[in-house]
Amino acid sequence: LLSEARNAFESHLRNLVKSTLKISLGATAGKSAILQAMVKNQQKEKAGALTYDQIYDAELYFSDLRRVVENNWSVFKNVFSDDQERFSTCMKNANLYRADAHAKSIERSEFELAMNAIGWLAQCLEENS
Repeated sequence: LLSEARNAFESHLRNLVKSTLKISLGATAGKSAILQAMVKNQQKEKAGALTYDQIYDAELYFSDLRRVVENNWSVFKNVFSDDQERFSTCMKNANLYRADAHAKSIERSEFELAMNAIGWLAQCLEENS
């Protein structure tokens, strides 16, 4: 249930980031914004050789999407109720408690925290995008 909710949200967020950056910054500056959000040099090198649109089908992680939105908050703030702190916290909680990625079970309280985070994020996307 948690991974399904997270994956559905991530897909919607990925599409929102892709279209919003391209519209607001253009493909070249949008690609630069994506590359700046990436932490791993190898990932940046691979993405640098791709087109703007291809990057979204390659190695673009959930945490990269968080950093892109944070780094370009003025473009995304209206989607997330102009609450960057809550956006960042919810994104971190949604990513932190991914049992599927960490191959472990999680406590009920962790599950609820992650689901509440994903719920708020998904609701923001549904209402504002």
